[in-house]
Amino acid sequence: MGRLRLSAVCIFVTCLLGVSRAQLKPGCSVSQLHACGEDYLVYSNTTRQPEPDEEQFQINCELYSKQIACTVQFAEKCLENVPRAVALVAMEAAGEDFEAACTEGTDRYDLYKDSIKCLNNAGVQLNSCFGLLRGGLAESVGAPQGRTIHYACCAYHSSLECVESSLDSVCGSSSTAKDYVTNVMERIFGQVLSLVCGPYTKGSADCDALPKLPPQSSAKKTNLIELVIEITNSFRNKKKKN
Repeated sequence: MGRLRLSAVCIFVTCLLGVSRAQLKPGCSVSQLHACGEDYLVYSNTTRQPEPDEEQFQINCELYSKQIACTVQFAEKCLENVPRAVALVAMEAAGEDFEAACTEGTDRYDLYKDSIKCLNNAGVQLNSCFGLLRGGLAESVGAPQGRTIHYACCAYHSSLECVESSLDSVCGSSSTAKDYVTNVMERIFGQVLSLVCGPYTKGSADCDALPKLPPQSSAKKTNLIELVIEITNSFRNKKKKN
């Protein structure tokens, strides 16, 4: 498992140097990806998650497992090169986290149980933070040549800062809730981005110095895995113009 993640990171870095290509295989469409759903990105589509003693908790666990398996199947069937590797790494991390969080007696389950009341109290703010992530990644696709990854990194770190600030204000800085959410975000997104973001990190002067991007002329994409594909394609296409 660890080797898969390391390989994906190495391939991702290669892509950012302009070597790799990203596209959907023939016969595939993003509508297939959309059909999988992404409710497993907790608080991205809702402002409340069930507590472990609620019936909806087990229902959600089963739903998340199906959605992740569907996304893995899409990645294996329809993606190539970097998007495939990154999607599989992200889904592997998501699958492991939710399997643990849904299994009574594990550390992740206990952390979820201890954190859920606070998380729900901050649910509206957390939902807004994930909206910030989606919007920022979508905007990064239209960034100037060679700057897409910079904007994507800053969008991720801005959303992470939003999550941490929201939970600190609602739950206090010592709350376990922050550990739960930031760990999920770090494993799904941060472990790949960490090797390519360089100085474009949370609260950095480099992120603050990035010019504001103009509004997009087309509708924003909101599926996070689709945005990974678009970001990679955008980088490749602009490199080819040189």
